Amino acid sequence: MIALLAIKGDAGTDDAKISKWLAGAEKNLLVEMTQGWGDHGWFAEGDGPSGVAADTSLIPAFQAMRVAGGKDFFAPRPNVPWMTMKWVMLTQLTPKYGKGRDLIPLHSGTYDHNVYARTGLSGAGYFAQGFGAILPEQKPALLWLYNRMFKAADDAAGKPFDTVSAYPHRAVLAFVNWPFGMAEKNPGEILAHAVEDKSAAHYMFRNRWQDADDIIVDMLLKGSRGHCDVKPGQIFVWGLGKKTTFPVRVTGAPTYFSARANGVVVSTGTGSFGVDFSRASGADALLVLSGPITGAPKGATVVTAGTNTFTIMTVQKGAPPEATANGDKVSVGGQTISILGGNIAFEK
Repeated sequence: MIALLAIKGDAGTDDAKISKWLAGAEKNLLVEMTQGWGDHGWFAEGDGPSGVAADTSLIPAFQAMRVAGGKDFFAPRPNVPWMTMKWVMLTQLTPKYGKGRDLIPLHSGTYDHNVYARTGLSGAGYFAQGFGAILPEQKPALLWLYNRMFKAADDAAGKPFDTVSAYPHRAVLAFVNWPFGMAEKNPGEILAHAVEDKSAAHYMFRNRWQDADDIIVDMLLKGSRGHCDVKPGQIFVWGLGKKTTFPVRVTGAPTYFSARANGVVVSTGTGSFGVDFSRASGADALLVLSGPITGAPKGATVVTAGTNTFTIMTVQKGAPPEATANGDKVSVGGQTISILGGNIAFEK
């Protein structure tokens, strides 16, 4: 498609054929974004494989279509910008600058893929290309992430502005796309701390953008299918230097989504899952699932309060706060959890 746009209108070309082929390419782009991707960055084969699809061709293709094809896929809906902005939600601020697997953003999917390997076509260029495929108001947040993650290493290597790739078009795109003169801004001032990919039933939660102790939660409620299937239900938790999972799988069609300043609640037909970042419990993150479960899940506490059952997991340094039943509610440290209308509710 990019090649067709480059030669369209040139002497000696057949405009009728090029227009026909471009129409077919545009149709494929729409199919890709509506069937392969969710509305906020989920990819049918998972977050790791999404880097291969987006970074190698799709992001430059959408930019080329806007510049040379006269069609804007960015502004009308969030699908395309969130191919890039998803990583602002899921990236942990590790200081390793591309060395080792610890830099892989939190993700679920069919295979691991270090999107920040910064080699080849599918591990570099997320910023050089990404700045050209997001909305203007999102650029300060992406710049903030680059400055924290890679700027120092790139400058020291003499490869500034995300030009570490061996492919020359990445340097061209960096020159064209970089927001020179723009001030960075903490993503928390631009993005919601809880993001719902409604079409994919994929959820991303984050307590803050500050340092390596940030806490990120990644949740997929329904399976998705590409070349390989991604099974639903697993909830990934990355915080305070540790990657783990919530010990109970959560599935089902979402029936409720509510985000507040310090947390979020997502419910399905089988239960309700909530994350509290307020620290009222004494933990940096309090994760709670309502509804009956089987067995004793490792790494969690199960409390029966009246007719309600709560499965509780906390993330903190030191000993976890105590969870106790209080009528049909449960108290965890200074936080009280109840069920209202079938949904988890945090009183503080």
